[in-house]
Amino acid sequence: MIARHIEGWEVDSVSGDSLSGARALVSHLITLGHRRIAMLAGPAATATAADCVAGYRIALAEAGIAEDPRLIWYGEYKALSGERMMAQALDAGGDPTAGFCPHHPRGV
Repeated sequence: MIARHIEGWEVDSVSGDSLSGARALVSHLITLGHRRIAMLAGPAATATAADCVAGYRIALAEAGIAEDPRLIWYGEYKALSGERMMAQALDAGGDPTAGFCPHHPRGV
């Protein structure tokens, strides 16, 4: 299994730490001066997307930046979905200066 854990399955798996990775990457964007960072996540029902959004929220909180729900979007791990989510973030009035779009290993 890659980047997935299924309760009750005894199989080998390889996965990353999506929460810590997202936290580090968003923190980096903050050090570059960004305060309005769009979070373009995968499907809301996936653990990877939930971990990435959690890391994003932690980085914002650590920097004292208030979370803006207009900057958090869920979609698919596909380029077209990322384009749509960024357009939605721009149209929603969140005025992002940067976007964070995690990639899933099975995404295309």
